[in-house]
Amino acid sequence: MLAELHARVQRGELDRKTAERQLDHLRALRLRLLGDRVLQALAWKIAAQLGWPDTFMAEYVALTRLQAEAFVCMEPALARAVSGIVAVATIDDLLASSQRQVTSPEGTTMTPTRTGGRTP
Repeated sequence: MLAELHARVQRGELDRKTAERQLDHLRALRLRLLGDRVLQALAWKIAAQLGWPDTFMAEYVALTRLQAEAFVCMEPALARAVSGIVAVATIDDLLASSQRQVTSPEGTTMTPTRTGGRTP
């Protein structure tokens, strides 16, 4: 739903306040949605910042940022786009020795692990 409302705002079919009211209405229905308000707000902000037409990929980037993980990506253009928002790693980084570290945009170093987590 978040992705659809964001897309409608981007296409000019809705203004952001109306979209937010619709999201608030859905949240009040006690439906279980993927993510919480913080994740959704960050995904919206990332999609808007990067000029993306929807929030689909932005939700993954937002979750990565909120979990302080490295975003493992095989698409160079996507990796470049999100590199200022989250730490980016490749599959090779993930499979490399545990000594290889990735640096987040905030300067924190992380070691990608095979389980998808990171160690400080």
